[in-house]
Amino acid sequence: MSSFINPANITILGLAEWKIGDLNVDLEKEQLAVDFNKIQANFWFSEDLYVKIQVLDAEGKEMYTKSRMGSSDNKVSDKVTIKEGYKIKVFHAELEFLRFNNQKMVNENTTFVVTKSGLQVESLGAHGLDWVLAKIDDTAKQIRNNPSMLASDYSTLKDDVLLAIQNLPEQTRAEAMIDYKDVLPKDLTQQKPTSINAQSELNAETTNTGKLAVGVLPEAADQNVNFESSNQNVIKVDENGKWQAIGKGGAVITVTSKVDGHIKKNNYRESNGKNGL
Repeated sequence: MSSFINPANITILGLAEWKIGDLNVDLEKEQLAVDFNKIQANFWFSEDLYVKIQVLDAEGKEMYTKSRMGSSDNKVSDKVTIKEGYKIKVFHAELEFLRFNNQKMVNENTTFVVTKSGLQVESLGAHGLDWVLAKIDDTAKQIRNNPSMLASDYSTLKDDVLLAIQNLPEQTRAEAMIDYKDVLPKDLTQQKPTSINAQSELNAETTNTGKLAVGVLPEAADQNVNFESSNQNVIKVDENGKWQAIGKGGAVITVTSKVDGHIKKNNYRESNGKNGL
């Protein structure tokens, strides 16, 4: 699973911005790896709390905790079970040394929520909702600036955008699905046709012409259809749905979805004798 927008890792730095640890989330294994290197965090903090990691379940019960003082230099390699809805709370005494996808945090106490697409900052503020929206927009620009990627049905970046949008609040998610429709995987955004909306009968007279008004439902589905007349001697129809009545009798114009040939709509045209057909 890609995690470009909602990363599944947190980097912890210490004195002189040396990396002292990592938190890595493996969503498929439902596992958090807590790793600290055998290096002193920051001797200036000595016995003061420098970093603290907590894992809480969906009910708020503490499932794991690990504290590291400024003078701590022991190696840590823990594996912690996590699930969607769990929270990972991280305290860092030097806020600028905590990185979330190479972004600095704004609070020394930061809570991350485990989602199906990675980690999200719980507080939807400058580095929460706004931050995710900015990353979505940046990624969308990358896709739009790459014609071959934009034209493709699927790409990793398109999948990243979709995953991030799916985890937005409902109203924001609905708006984003519209705003970024052109950069989403086509097979995932294109709804399957379920029915065809069109008139059931044609009131045609000899030499009369018209055009079938057709709509595939739902509206987000592919609207391309085929038209076919059951009797070309009675009524003709072209690929755009324009028809012409040319003789007596009855005929049926069948409208079929190009995506799913099982989705059809029949338009009946019967002779009535009064109009010469």
